[in-house]
Amino acid sequence: MRKVGVSLVVAAIASAGSAWAADYPKPYESKYEMTMAGAGTQQIHYMSDGKGHVRTETTNDKGETTFVLMDYPQHTLTTAMNMNGQNRYMKSPLPDYQEGEPIKQDAKDLGTKVIDNHQCHGYEKTYKNGQASQIWIEDKTDHTIMTETVGPEQKTISTLKLWVDKAPTFTMNLPSDYKPYP
Repeated sequence: MRKVGVSLVVAAIASAGSAWAADYPKPYESKYEMTMAGAGTQQIHYMSDGKGHVRTETTNDKGETTFVLMDYPQHTLTTAMNMNGQNRYMKSPLPDYQEGEPIKQDAKDLGTKVIDNHQCHGYEKTYKNGQASQIWIEDKTDHTIMTETVGPEQKTISTLKLWVDKAPTFTMNLPSDYKPYP
């Protein structure tokens, strides 16, 4: 997969924030704008039905869409994108996460600040590869408002544009022209 595609999967999982839990993610719909150095601006649309199905659609500034389908009952993660002119998908086991652990465990507390009228608490993690990630979570709702990741080869900023605490209507099916990645 392309580097951008892998980064999008990581961003999808990281931006889910408090949605990772022992139970299924709660129903919600959110939209983020993500800017990646060298890859432009992307729109990310997250949808959770509250029944163990989460769909993420990421559209880049060229209009190309990457899909990530997280199916908790089936314990699968499906990533689909256009690769070299062909619509392909890969299915793998869904990683196990516990609420708050990936964000707050071994993280530096950055204190509080207001971001776009949201009172937030920030955390920073630094990894062995030199990459550092900051995540800002709204105190009142526990929703991720902004993330910033800086590393040797990347800088990514993701900012919340919409959050609704109800289940949107969506499908867990990919468009019919997507074929398995060999």
